[in-house]
Amino acid sequence: MAAGRDERLQVRWSEKRPDHALVAVPYRDGWFYIDERDQATKYYFRLLTGVWSAAIADSTLANPAPILTVPVGG
Repeated sequence: MAAGRDERLQVRWSEKRPDHALVAVPYRDGWFYIDERDQATKYYFRLLTGVWSAAIADSTLANPAPILTVPVGG
């Protein structure tokens, strides 16, 4: 990652389906997505996916999986 680059997790929004999306979710009148060219966000997204998968694998009915909340405001 280059010095001075914004390294936050960036979930983008578009009115039309994005061309370069790693993951895209339609919601109401647009699309929320992660740009496949954004290396820092792809890293964090894969890390979160791994943590989430591990948490689900360890959960049972008596011990439900944790709830992940991601703020979407700017």
